[in-house]
Order: sequence, then C-alpha cells, then structure tokens
Amino acid sequence: MSILLVDIGNTRVKWARVLRGRLQKQRAAEHAGWRVEDFAAHVIRGARGVERIIVASVAGTRLDRRLVQAARLVSGVVPEFIASKRRLGGVRTAYTEPWRLGIDRFVAAVGAHQLSPNRPVCVIDVGTAMTIDLIRADGCHVGGVIVPGPRLMVESLLRNTSGIRRRSDSKS
Repeated sequence: MSILLVDIGNTRVKWARVLRGRLQKQRAAEHAGWRVEDFAAHVIRGARGVERIIVASVAGTRLDRRLVQAARLVSGVVPEFIASKRRLGGVRTAYTEPWRLGIDRFVAAVGAHQLSPNRPVCVIDVGTAMTIDLIRADGCHVGGVIVPGPRLMVESLLRNTSGIRRRSDSKS
C-alpha cells in the first residue's frame, strides 16, 4: 500500500510517501500564499498512485480545503484528516478536553512513544512555535508547553524592547 503523509504547520508543509511500509524521502516547503495549484504541483503530483492521504494540520480550514481540492484534482483520493483523541497509538492524553492538544503535538507524542516503548519521553519541536511535551513510560501524555519559536521571540524582542537591535554586520 502507498500512503502520502502530510503535515501542514503554521509556516511549512511537510510530506513523505510510505511505500510498502517504508518511509520515503521527506520534503518540506513554506506554504505562504499557496493555492490549490501549489499543493497539486508540490505535494500531490509527486505521489501519484497513492491509495491514502493522511493529514495532520494546524493551519486552518482554508489551507485544508486547498489540499483536499488538489488531492481530488490530481489523484482522486480524498485526504483523511486526523484529530487529537483521548487515546491513539498507545498514547492517552491527560487533557480534560483532548481536542485542545494540537494534532501536531499529539502525533509527535505517538511517534516518540512508538520509538521508545515503555520509556518516558520528552518531545521538543521547534518551528513557528516551540513545544515541549512529556509522555510517561505507560504512554500517558501528562502535558506540555507551547511558546513562540526562535524567529517570533527575536521579532518580539526587537519590536517591544529598547536598547537591543539587529546587528547590521556579521563582524564581531
């Protein structure tokens, strides 16, 4: 079976094909301003012959709809969007409202738990935001934090504090 895995984040889209159970080359691109045609050309066209498209997205319904349109146009396959649940892949969340745990964080917790079964893990992801999540050895996601990523932190400091500025040259 051939599956296309897609992760639509706040800034970038990442994708890879799984062919006969093996993960193929991973790709990524910034998706600012992407239209249906961009998703078709970059993400879907290279995955001709896929039988399933599985998507984890935190980017919002507008981009999700564009990916769906591109998939239908190029492959005829309707993407399956996964959502955070109370329990999945050996991980259960302690969140009272499981949907509040972003799907990107939840699938990362599932992946980390699968890679290190019966061991506690800490998952750190740095992108537009930086997230840190803790998963106990028994698979319980006990919580985590989300803070601005490096670029947002620097921009915030430059914009909101006095006495610091971006260096204009690269010499010390």
